[in-house]
Amino acid sequence: MTDLATLCRTFERAKATNTDITLSPQDLSLMLQFASLIGEPGRPLPAPEPVPAPAVALAPSPTDDLISIDEIATKLRVGSTTLWRLRKSDPTFPTPVRTSARRKQFIRAEFNQWLLSRRD
Repeated sequence: MTDLATLCRTFERAKATNTDITLSPQDLSLMLQFASLIGEPGRPLPAPEPVPAPAVALAPSPTDDLISIDEIATKLRVGSTTLWRLRKSDPTFPTPVRTSARRKQFIRAEFNQWLLSRRD
């Protein structure tokens, strides 16, 4: 989003060169807010419209039992590469939960349910 001073300079330049400009929706909103204040000194700017928060996957609660990728590989008796291939090729494999910036874990109940569904 551009600040008001930059928008004013852009309008002045466009007026001087007789050219058209294109405004983003945010810039247009800022200009409309500014235009509504002209002639009314001391009036505060209206509060900006709230921006919706991005959708975020919820981490499990501390009471959920988590299982690491290494534990799953050990339980399945496969290496980490084989486990990675299995995760990519099987759409029913449980989705990991990011527990920190560099660590993903699985909810044990979901993994056990997946494991039972693969029984013959």
